Amino acid sequence: PAQAQWRRRAHLGPRDGAGPGLAEGGAATPPSLQSGAPGPGGPERRRRREPGRRRREEGGGGARRRSSGPDILRTYSGAFVCLEIVFGGLVWILVASSNVPLPLLQGWVMFVSVTAFVCSLLFLGVFLSGVVTQINANWNFLDFAYHFTVFVFYFGAFLLEAATTSLHDLRCNRTMTVQPLLSDNQYNINVAATIFAFVTTACYGCSLGLALRRWRP
Repeated sequence: PAQAQWRRRAHLGPRDGAGPGLAEGGAATPPSLQSGAPGPGGPERRRRREPGRRRREEGGGGARRRSSGPDILRTYSGAFVCLEIVFGGLVWILVASSNVPLPLLQGWVMFVSVTAFVCSLLFLGVFLSGVVTQINANWNFLDFAYHFTVFVFYFGAFLLEAATTSLHDLRCNRTMTVQPLLSDNQYNINVAATIFAFVTTACYGCSLGLALRRWRP
């Protein structure tokens, strides 16, 4: 109605009582400019900008935050954590099933793989339960620090497991008979453990990269 009244006044002209609807040069001034009201699409445009502004404020200056609750399972970060748990569990299960023929080397592999397996379970549980929304902490930095530490330790464990597997042809004296250090069954198990250790290390590396992007976008 206001726009229709303005058009009618602009058509009548100044002699027909257009009044305040005309500017100095005789051109009609829209009611939106007279009263300071927002033009067409103004409120809608502001509403479209508000979600983006709210996300930037929640993220702390543009930093992205890891999802929490069941939604984390639909993200790349959540998928990599699940892969870390699955493949990491296979590593220590395979090493333990080989009876740990070289405790000096594989003892560290067992320690790192079991510790990382438990910590990754707890880490995923914290985000699934939504505890991160109740604790005021820099979770992006904690995520980065955790995956950086585990990546370094797991890479060392992978190298030790690969070194153990490479000693298959090494001969040792056992009860006056020379036998290989690893039996064929132990060798096959350790080959599988080495492969899964490499895959787990790669998963921790991918999680580290994603955590770095969230921490320092």
